[in-house]
Formats: sequence, structure tokens, C-alpha cells
Amino acid sequence: MSEILFEQYFRKLMGCYTGKAVGGTLGMPYEGIYRGVQKASYHVTYYDPVPTAMVGNDDLDLQVVWVECLRRKGLPVNRKHLAEAWEHIGFAPDEYGVAHDNLKSGLQAPLCGYYNNKFQGGMGAAIRSELWASLAPGDPGLAVKLAREDACVDHFGDGVDGSVFLTAVESAAYISGDLESLIETGLSYVSGSGRFAQGIRDTVSWWKQGVSWQDVRRRIIEKYGVYNWTDVTVNVCLIVLAMLEGRGDFSDTLCLVVNMGYDADCTGASLGSILGIINPDAIEEKWTRPIGDELVLSPYIVGVHACRTKEELCRQIAALAEDVGSYYKSAFRIIQAPSMEDVRYNMAPPWAANPYSLKLEDGYNSRESLISVTPLAVSLIYPQSVALHYDDWSGFIARFQNPTGESIEAEVKLRVPDGFDITPKSFKLSLAADEETSVCFQILQEINAPKKRFNALDFICTAGGMTFTITSGIVTAYPWIRKKTAYKSDSCPPLHLLEGAEHIMADEIFQKVPPGEYLYAIQVKVIASQQARLVCQGTRPMKLWLNGQLLINYDAEIFEPAVHRGPSELGTLKAGWNQVIIHVSNDMEEGELFFGVGEPISWKWLGEVEWQWADLT
Repeated sequence: MSEILFEQYFRKLMGCYTGKAVGGTLGMPYEGIYRGVQKASYHVTYYDPVPTAMVGNDDLDLQVVWVECLRRKGLPVNRKHLAEAWEHIGFAPDEYGVAHDNLKSGLQAPLCGYYNNKFQGGMGAAIRSELWASLAPGDPGLAVKLAREDACVDHFGDGVDGSVFLTAVESAAYISGDLESLIETGLSYVSGSGRFAQGIRDTVSWWKQGVSWQDVRRRIIEKYGVYNWTDVTVNVCLIVLAMLEGRGDFSDTLCLVVNMGYDADCTGASLGSILGIINPDAIEEKWTRPIGDELVLSPYIVGVHACRTKEELCRQIAALAEDVGSYYKSAFRIIQAPSMEDVRYNMAPPWAANPYSLKLEDGYNSRESLISVTPLAVSLIYPQSVALHYDDWSGFIARFQNPTGESIEAEVKLRVPDGFDITPKSFKLSLAADEETSVCFQILQEINAPKKRFNALDFICTAGGMTFTITSGIVTAYPWIRKKTAYKSDSCPPLHLLEGAEHIMADEIFQKVPPGEYLYAIQVKVIASQQARLVCQGTRPMKLWLNGQLLINYDAEIFEPAVHRGPSELGTLKAGWNQVIIHVSNDMEEGELFFGVGEPISWKWLGEVEWQWADLT
């Protein structure tokens, strides 16, 4: 068993979060500005403007939320508790918005990070990696298990790999400063055949050829660049390139990664953390003096009892790290730690005897949804389409696990809303301690009703004289009509052009468009007249009419399907039903159509919305 003195660990922990605050503050003015093969700033050498405090940033915000969640809920770390903590996060760009929307629909992790998610490969989880590394310092195997529970709430694929990679690097950095060895450690925990791992390997290989960092950057973007400048593969490749090129010098390396552009506040913050762990003394006073020790959160973080300083936050993390090491029986120990009773007095004890009872395995099923952890752990596996289609039975699997340490006898009744049917409607469970069993059932949407945001699926459980309800959500498909027809005018297409249109059920907010030229139509219902941001994008030029008026003329130059960036327009939705008609231009190849309705301020997808077939009368 390996050890680290608490004093040494805490210095590195402070270096981690100081480096993160410095890097995020340095990079924030350049976030998303410099992107593309030829675009890099090449001039950043210091803060500009010089701050008077650290800049609030989601890179650190969400970790503060997770710390309170762990202190309040107790161990083991699990995706259900972390998903519940998203209620404290009031902004919703990209993958955050997808997770918010899915959670409101009753979908839990990892399904909420998979369904409807075009930003699955964003940086959102990778920038939260320091917490998991610092809770399992020197034990990257344990650290990545914790990180995966977090990352799957709003990511899958590359997005999870990016978080796992940085977590492993940062955990190992507590005991090693060899940069190339750290990169290899990170790679050992991600899928070797995936796009992310290949990008890291290419970056290391190109750098070792002795070419300039500008040339390596160009190759990264030419091979791996996508429409999304927060793409985790591109950005972590830039982090790795700066690590190698900077050779451990804090100032030079941090400025270099910001000069490389793309998601510069995130790359700066993540690399600042790694360098701060390796050598806290390398962070010069010129970087720390302007920002001080005050912990600054974004205004969109609500309901959290946050620490006042980074040092207070690190004390809370250190106390949690001791407990994590003991609870998970880590092979790496923090020794000679003080009692820290001032931060321990209100920490919840572990709620399950077995720390691995809810472990998210490698290669997990993205259609799984962890809907309960106590008193029964229940995971629900959705059908391949996830969304139900009208008049079509869909199969589900519920996996029940007993984490209590004692046997459980239970009767379970299943309940669905009016307009749905379910079979079987009840069953019995008999589970010994830590035992697991699965039950299959089917759900039918009987009535061709409007698509609603939330349809409750209730598991009403009776055990030991106690009745409790576990609730999940059923999602239904989007009801579009589609007609293959030519149309050239800016005036709203007359409804007779849509006569004879086919009725299609789109499983997600994205849908494939067949070769040819098409008109699409759907109705959207809101409860009160309001301004909304309408997003209509895809792989071809499109026009969108709202209630007969041309609102969007999309040229297909930029495909960034998010509320806060990319092409969109403000429109007024009237109370009740609103008719949306979209013209998709002709093409010989299959394409893609995205249509969403968002809140103009919070960047969230509009909440209480219903969808139904277009009205052709």
C-alpha cells in the first residue's frame, strides 16, 4: 500500500484548485474565439484584462455543487445523486441543456446523457475531473470509477473518455511528475480504438516528430475538428500538446494552451490543475495575487452552501478524500491527517455497505436509467428507440438490486398514465442481501395524444409493511408530418400542399431527412404567450414559418444545435397551439433536421411544451 503525507497531499490539492482558477481566469476572454486551422492568438502572456478576483466558471462551479452533494448524501458516489444535484445549476448550454431536459422528462443517468445528445463529446465532464482525481489521489483506477458516475449524466462516448483520461492523469500526478508517463496512464483507462484515444496518440506522435506546435495543432484540427469548438477530443489534444511543448513550466505552458484557442478557459483551467498538482510552488505570485483566495461562483449556481475560499473548499475535499480511501479500500492512503472536525460535523455517513453495488461498468448500456438507490436500487433499461410510438408495444427491463444488507420481500405494482397500458401490472420480489434480479414488461401508448414532456411510470413497492413509490419517465416520439414536394417561395406554404403527407414518429429531436426536397409540419403548445428562441438547423438550407410568418432562413453554413449559439431566431409563441412548417431544400444525399424551442435567457430548452400532428384544416 502506497502513502502520501496529508501535508504534501494538501499542498498539491491547493495547487490543483489554484492552478484551475488561474487557468480559467486567464483563458476566459479567449473562449471560443480562436478556432479553425489557421486561427490562433499567439500573443497571450498574462491576464488581459488583469482581474481583481477569479472568474466564476462552470469548470469549478459544478465541482462545488458535487462536493455539497457528497457531503449531504454520503458514499458511495453514484450517478443518481449527482443527477439530482443538477437542480442547483441554472444555466444549460450544450450538453448541460440536454441533461436538464432529459432529467425533467424523468430520464436518469446514463440515459439522460445519451438521449437527444448531439453534444455528447463536449468538454463539460472533462472539466470536472479534478474532484474525482483529488478524492482518489495516486489511485487512478478508483478515480476513474468515480468520474464515470459523473460524466454519464450529460455525456457518452468521447465525452466520458475525456473525463476518464484527465481524471487518471490528475490522480497519477499526485505521485508522479513525468508528463509522458502521465499521458500513458490516462490512455490506459480509455477505449483504445475510440476517436478520443486515437487523437491523443496522434498528438504525441506528431509532437515527437520535432515539428512546431503550430503544425501539430493544424494536424489535430484537420483530422479531428468538428463544428463544436468545445469538442473534448480537440481540446484535450491541445492540452496534451501544451503539456509536452511546455515541459512543465507553469507560466509558459498555461499561456501556450490558451494561445492554441478553442475552449481556452477550459483547457487553461484543466492544464493549470495538472501543473498545480505536480508542482504547487511553480505557480508564481504574479498569477495568484490578482485573484486572491476568494471562491467565486457563477450567478447561475443556486441553492448551494458554498465555501468562501478555495482553501475551505480544499479542506472539504480533503475530508471526503480520507473517507473515500477508507470506504473503497484504496491501495493509496493519506496519512497523518488532522481531525478536521470543523468540516466533518455535518457530513453524511455511507448509506450502503458495499461501495461497488452501483458501479457503472465499462461498456455500460447507454439506454439504462438508474431511477432509485434506496431502499431498492432500480435501473430501467429502455427500448432501442427509447421513445414510444403510438399503438406499438415497447419492451423494458427493470433491474432490482438489494443494497440494504438484509433480505427483502416486496410486491411491486406498475402504474402508467391514462392513454397508456402496461403488462404485467404487478410482480413479486424476493432478494437476499446484495442480490439482483430483472423483470421484463411492456408499455403501449394507446391513444394518439400530444407528446408531453413527462409521463410517469410508477413502481409502487410494498415491503415490510412500508409502501414507497419509485418514479421514472416515459418519453414518446415527436409527431411530424412530411411531404416530398418542391417549394420556392418565402410565403408560408399553403396547407393543401401538405395533403397526403406521411405521418412520421421521430424518436429524438433530431431526425433523418431522405434524399429529395420536403415540407415538414408540427404543432407546438405552450401555456402562455411568450418569447422563445427557435432553433432550426441541419445539413441542408431550410426555411421555417411560425404561425404563417417566415421566421428562419437557414443557410446550413453552421450546424450548432444549441439555444445560446449557432443560428436561431426569437419568435413569439401564442398561448395554445402554434403551427410550425419547415421547408428542407433538395439534396441527393440523406440529411438531418433539428428543430427545438428554447428559453432566451437561461439557454434551457423550453419546459412545458406539448407537440402534436400539424393541423391541415
